This record gives sequence, structure tokens and C-alpha cells, in this order.
Amino acid sequence: MSTTTDEMAAARTDAAALELRDVVKRFGEVTAVDHVSFEVGRSEFFSLLGPSGCGKTTTLRMLAGFERPTEGQIFVDGEDASDLPPYRRDTNLVFQSYALFPHMTVEQNVAFGPERKKLGKAETRERIGEALETVQLGDLAKRYPRELSGGQQQRVALARALANRPAVLLLDEPLGALDLKLREEMQFELKRIQREVGISFVYVTHDQGEALTMSDRIAVMNEGTVEHLASPEEIYLRPASLFVAGFIGQASLVPVKLEERDGEGWIVSIPGGGRARAAGGGADCVSGGSGVLLLRPEHLRISAEGGPNGNAGISVRVLEETFQGAVVRYLVEGPESSRLAVVTPLDARLSEGSVGRQAWVSWDARWTYVLPGELDRTIVIDPAAG
Repeated sequence: MSTTTDEMAAARTDAAALELRDVVKRFGEVTAVDHVSFEVGRSEFFSLLGPSGCGKTTTLRMLAGFERPTEGQIFVDGEDASDLPPYRRDTNLVFQSYALFPHMTVEQNVAFGPERKKLGKAETRERIGEALETVQLGDLAKRYPRELSGGQQQRVALARALANRPAVLLLDEPLGALDLKLREEMQFELKRIQREVGISFVYVTHDQGEALTMSDRIAVMNEGTVEHLASPEEIYLRPASLFVAGFIGQASLVPVKLEERDGEGWIVSIPGGGRARAAGGGADCVSGGSGVLLLRPEHLRISAEGGPNGNAGISVRVLEETFQGAVVRYLVEGPESSRLAVVTPLDARLSEGSVGRQAWVSWDARWTYVLPGELDRTIVIDPAAG
């Protein structure tokens, strides 16, 4: 039975903007990407997040066509693009270095793609205008890259890619060369642009804050595989593994014993002999086994005295207090020399001279999560903890 043009168009519309099916990439004896599969929806902001060497950049290069998969398939806009060169794929890549042509003006840089496609002058001018308006650089069209700030150059690189109207825009750590304040501003700007143009973005970064801020979904990669693919909220609050729990944000990972199920959560024994409730737990948790309790520092409360008042808690000694503007960070030591990081609003800080004194740390069970695994001590994932 033949397929009509309308049916083909409908199938194309329903297809994911991008799909990897069991993709492997080997370089000699080294497996850089190991059986990775995922889909990127239309108009989705999708991030590949992980440490250096995890395979995220290799995955992006395969999506762009600069590397071919050793095994598996890559589909772009419903079509098999596994063996297509970059110029024949409906994708565009924005590099970290921007790769602008220094001898061309802003509008000439943006016009490069449409002109290579041999579009008419009227359509080329229309695309240039739309792209520059989207990135809010219309008044700088006649300037050269050397006359622009780093943030403006980044926007030009983005406009040049958008002018091609790709099905998927690939971004390889494009904010890495910017200073901290500008990088934070551009995170919101990139998300605004993505929502406005409605193109699927695939964003590679090792910066957890960037991924959490901008993404609809995140694929956390480790050693060539995807360890967790979910929304930013799920990855942060209910990580799939100890690696994800430690890699995303700051945390205290506390060794516990899993005593019994409590609805969807667990009752656990914590260092020092106390018991606590965790609202959720990983699928592989078993009664009587070892586990790791995930406590985010902003979910902990510290007070000079008192008891748990219905919440789990432990007696601690304050080791450090650090003023950080809107919040105060504490490093405390609990039973069995376990340490915890606590971040509290400025108006809830302890009284002056609290370092070296006893205090009480408590938490609400709904913000806790337990994972299967075994640790010989509490681990604090916090740059300030050394």
C-alpha cells in the first residue's frame, strides 16, 4: 500500500526532532559512547551533562555529523542521518569559540548560511532581520566581531545558526568563555530565545547550574553511558545513582541502614543510633540492606537548641560559619565524626559566636531520598568543605 504525501507529512510531524538508537562510538580500544539511546522532542531544551571525558561532546559531534557512530542509528526530524555529512543534516552547531568570520560584519556572518543555500536576496534579508531581532542585535548589524563584547559575539554565533532554521540547534558549551555574571544572564537569554523560536536545542555542558536553569530534560552521562534522563527537578531531588546524587549540586551523603518500608519511602537508622524517615527511595533498595541518605544543604535547618519537633534531627557541633550574602553556610560535625553542610537564610542564622558550640540540625522527611549503596563515612559534596 502506498503512502500519501499527507501521511508522510503527518509522520514527520509526529516524529521526535532527534533520536539516538543504541549508539556506540569507539576510538580504537576505547569506547567513548556505550549504547546510548534517547529522543529529543520538538521545541525541547535538552541538555547533555557530565564531567570531562564522559562522552557528551563525542555524542554531540555524532549528532552534528563530525563523527560517525560505530554502531546504532541517529535520526534527525524522522530521517536516518547516521551517515550524512554535516552540511546535509537539518542541524546547526554553535561552538564554544563562536567561530565568527573576523573580516565580515555581523549581518554578513548571519547571512553566511542562507547564502550558501543559495536563497534569494529577499529571503536572506528576512532571515537576517529575524535572527538579529531574536538575539536583540539589530542595531549592531554593521559592526565587526572585534567591536563586540564576548556576550554579543555569542549572540551573533547563535543568530548565524538560527538563520538556517534548523530542526535542531546543537550547542557545545557556548557560555564557557564568558565571565560568571554574563554567563548567568545568558542562561536566561538562551532559554528565552529557544522558547521564542521553538527550535529544539541540544546543549552540552559540565555546569550543573546551567543545565538545571535552562533544560526541559537532562541526560546525565558518566563513562559513556546515560545514568539518568529526566526533568531537572527529578534529577536533583530523586537521582538514579550515587554518581548523579554527588554530581548534581551540593549534598551530604549519609550512610544508613534500611530498616523497613514506609509507604513509598523508608525508615532508616542514621549514624549515632537515631532513626529517620526518607520520603522516597531507589528501586533497588531492600530491607536490611545498606543505603545512602541524600540531604541537600538548603533543606536542612539549624538551631541553637531544642529537639526534632516531629522532624528527624541530630545534635552537632558547629565547625564553620560562612557569610554568603543572602544565605549563611555552616559546616557541622555530628555523631561518629560525620559532617554535614547546611545553608540557611540570613534571617535564620545562629547567634554570633556559634562556631565551636553545640547546635541541632533537623530536616523535613519530604525533602530526603535514599539510594542503595554503601559508604564508610558521610561525604559532603560542597566546594567550600574542602
